[in-house]
Amino acid sequence: MKRILGEVPEYNSTSTIHPFVKKRHELQQKERDRIRESYQFPSPFMDELVVETERVNKEEIKHEKEKTEVYKTLL
Repeated sequence: MKRILGEVPEYNSTSTIHPFVKKRHELQQKERDRIRESYQFPSPFMDELVVETERVNKEEIKHEKEKTEVYKTLL
């Protein structure tokens, strides 16, 4: 949650963003359940797919931040 606070300066404590984070997690779980039901993927497969997708997303975000820092340095 501290990372989120760093990205959203108008909120200054974890207690102010906690309801939003909780709601986001609930919506993500509902979406995973909906996909699981519509495609009838087994739960372990979906769980691993979610983990892998999150890992790839984190790597891409890290890569983009590193590129931004390089560009800032060059400017």
